[in-house]
Amino acid sequence: MFRIGILGGENSHAAAFTELYNTPGDNGQYRWPDCKVVAIGGHYPEENRKVFDRFGLELLADKPEDMLGLVDAVMITARDGKYHLEMAKPFLVEGIPLFVDKPLTSSPEDAVELVRLAKEYGVPVCGGTTVKHAPAVEELAEAVRGEKKVRGGMMTAPLKMENPYGGFVFYAPHLAEASLEVFGYNVQRVTARQVRNDVAVIAEYDDFAVTQLYLDGNYLYQGTVYLEGGAYVERKIDISDCYRRECDLFAKMLRTGEMPQLWEELTASVFFLDAVQKSFAQGGATVDVVVPAL
Repeated sequence: MFRIGILGGENSHAAAFTELYNTPGDNGQYRWPDCKVVAIGGHYPEENRKVFDRFGLELLADKPEDMLGLVDAVMITARDGKYHLEMAKPFLVEGIPLFVDKPLTSSPEDAVELVRLAKEYGVPVCGGTTVKHAPAVEELAEAVRGEKKVRGGMMTAPLKMENPYGGFVFYAPHLAEASLEVFGYNVQRVTARQVRNDVAVIAEYDDFAVTQLYLDGNYLYQGTVYLEGGAYVERKIDISDCYRRECDLFAKMLRTGEMPQLWEELTASVFFLDAVQKSFAQGGATVDVVVPAL
């Protein structure tokens, strides 16, 4: 049995993951009988208490370290990415596998340090947005990998620019990671403009560009891949089953010890969004996407 602790009860993801792991499915069977959430903690005691009481968990932790010795894996769902490295450290040094929600970290420096510690202690890590696991994202990615040459693309997803959890990077990973999953992780440079609370981005690859529209409060997930000869593939992205898919990936990682993504893919959105922020802060300057060796 993999005993799981969650840090970040203020995020609806905490309750969603706990319900999936701890509640039988329609057939009366547990979806992952070898996984169970047993502890909850984080910076919002009242929200943590709600999850603790609702699911009858074993531990309501005052601090992350309280979970050591009780859990075999941890899911960090805290909304503000600036706390993710701090929360991860006690478990990384003990070799405990992690899921880290979006944003993986709020800064490139924290992402580099998280990877360094995980590699030093041999800890598998997964996470980021669940949107990248949606079937429509997979279908768009298949079109990019198909026989016809890609001429460009467009991706749209919601944004919450004004929030107490890090501003732009709180919600932007949904679009950034889905777009990278579809079109590839080798973006060369970005040009971004902020218009009111929306952000428009041109992400340049070697021989095509992708437009990303981060639309504040507009809950539409959609993508289009434009191919040679006037062909295109367009999908609305249904995210209703993404939590289950994320739980499945995490359970598989716990069983096998193998990460579902390369380190470069897991961290890519952190460096990408850092470049985007620099670009729109400079009024639309073109900024190189710099990814350090990990």
